[in-house]
Amino acid sequence: MRASRPGVLEARVNGGSVEVGFQPGEKFFGGSAHVAWLGFNIVSKVRAGENSGRALRHDFAVLRHSSAQLAASDNGAWTAQLDASQLGVKAGALAVWIEANGVPLQAAGGWLSANAPLSTPGADAKSRR
Repeated sequence: MRASRPGVLEARVNGGSVEVGFQPGEKFFGGSAHVAWLGFNIVSKVRAGENSGRALRHDFAVLRHSSAQLAASDNGAWTAQLDASQLGVKAGALAVWIEANGVPLQAAGGWLSANAPLSTPGADAKSRR
């Protein structure tokens, strides 16, 4: 059985959006980019129900999920731009992944800091996994 070579995935936060780039490692006919903005140590005040009046702490939560179709570029890479302007709550990290026909192909994630890019291993050297 031949090992799969999914490719290199990179994401960069740019103001109110996330720019996603995917350089496939094998034939790729299109798919979608997904981003989950992650929050940590969030406190929710419960106003109704059995927990009414309590403050519940969430160690880890998905604040928002967004997806967009990838568009092919001239150099063989695929790109998408995902809007984060309506997020409201400050995210602490991102999870980014590429899907084709509903099947995840590649994923990357990391803490948000100083506009640092997120990428799969080998992205800096432009090698493929």
